[in-house]
Amino acid sequence: QSHGGINEILNNKKFGLIYKNEAELIYILNSILKKKIKFNLTKYKIYKHLKNFSEKNNVKKYNKLFEKI
Repeated sequence: QSHGGINEILNNKKFGLIYKNEAELIYILNSILKKKIKFNLTKYKIYKHLKNFSEKNNVKKYNKLFEKI
């Protein structure tokens, strides 16, 4: 997994979902419409989460990773 990658951005499905194909997308969208899948998002939570991602921070994380190797 990369720093700032999709799994880190979605953060345990709190901020979105990944689908593998069109059928899975349709299933997910129907589940959202039927309120079987919910996202408890607020403006504060979104801004707080997005502050974790910056080019500068990701470069630092990669530098630390490569220094260990």
